[in-house]
Amino acid sequence: MGGGFVERNVNIFASGDIVGQTRVQELVGQLSVGRIFGNSGEIRLGLLRGTGSSRSNIGSGIPSIDFDIGGASASAAYDAFDNIYFPKSGAQASLAWTGQRQSLGSSIDVDILVGRVAVVRTWGTHSLLGALDMQTQLDVVAGVQNLLTTGGLFRLSGFQRDELSGRHTAVGRAIYYRQIRSNPLRGLLNASLYLGASLEVGNAWQNSSDISFSNSLVAGSVFVGADTFIGPVYFAGGLAEGGHSALYLFVGRPF
Repeated sequence: MGGGFVERNVNIFASGDIVGQTRVQELVGQLSVGRIFGNSGEIRLGLLRGTGSSRSNIGSGIPSIDFDIGGASASAAYDAFDNIYFPKSGAQASLAWTGQRQSLGSSIDVDILVGRVAVVRTWGTHSLLGALDMQTQLDVVAGVQNLLTTGGLFRLSGFQRDELSGRHTAVGRAIYYRQIRSNPLRGLLNASLYLGASLEVGNAWQNSSDISFSNSLVAGSVFVGADTFIGPVYFAGGLAEGGHSALYLFVGRPF
């Protein structure tokens, strides 16, 4: 079982400027079956069903709609990271497909692919993680609710979370972090502290013909991270090409 409620903003761009923003809400239930291979691999097949709505926040000419969600999903994943939050060795790879079909209750037909590769290496207290995340919508017209988003800490730092949207997204990143203290607050937070920085390249594109390095944005961040009993906590500052900047206090797994 899976699914849940998701609420997000989707920005609409023209010539690099935001000309509209839509608030998308989705409530989805998912039933899936799969198989685990050892401690690192798994495959899953599933069915999803739900409902949603989109309402214009900024701009005019973007209609408010209600829509249905219905389709199938398939995914394969490999995860050999030694630590889920601040890994020091291992690799990750995943590929997931979601296909919505009117015959399965969806308002429209749409196919979306999401992929990721990542690897990390450590020398003493110094770690370097490299990763590439990509998303692509295979259908030319598939509704605002199916546009893909990126932006936020380590996903083009300097932008707000999910600030960029399009039919295709990709972000490559190199993240350096150094463990500066190991469990300094033992018995209270049991936290390890890390100091690091990132360099990121990517964007969101509406058309596949626009995808290129010349159409990509450069971004980066500096951060302090803590591995605590409630999960990772980051205090970070980000800068991105075009004068974008942001401060983050982030709890959770950002990469």
